[in-house]
Amino acid sequence: MTSILKVTEIQDPTNSNTALTIDSSGNVLRPQKIAFMSKLDSSFNPGTASRTVIPFKTNNSADRVFNFGNGFDSTNNRFVAPVAGLYLLFSLARVDSHSTSYFHILRFTLNGSVINEGYYIMVPNSSSYQSSYIQCYVNMSVNDYVDVRTQSQGDSSYSLEQSSTHFSGHFIG
Repeated sequence: MTSILKVTEIQDPTNSNTALTIDSSGNVLRPQKIAFMSKLDSSFNPGTASRTVIPFKTNNSADRVFNFGNGFDSTNNRFVAPVAGLYLLFSLARVDSHSTSYFHILRFTLNGSVINEGYYIMVPNSSSYQSSYIQCYVNMSVNDYVDVRTQSQGDSSYSLEQSSTHFSGHFIG
């Protein structure tokens, strides 16, 4: 025996808020999303400091920044999980004006500890610019946080270029 349940909207039982809607084409729409895109206010030179948090923001005038679900904390430059579950996080950093004599690191930290799967080290082969990219699945509890940090072996001249450096992510489930 086959049963068919036909609905166009699912609501939470307490407040009758719409949780899911299915349109006439079969698209499932979720009004509550957790996703963000953060960028720099300006180019950033961290100097030679070790594991410097990159000052990403979602409350700036950069193109295409957003903070669905309010999980990104622009004051502390990090994503804070509003819901427990699996998240997919990305970061791209364009490293400009660097020395080819030193390594550069881009890394995610979870609650201040390095996530080895979200870690990239490069030794630049030119002194103009190069990009570093990291991504990582992170299983997070409520209020766990992830930030992006940069580090150089000893290069005080490098900077992260404003428009090509970002941190983004979204809730998977």
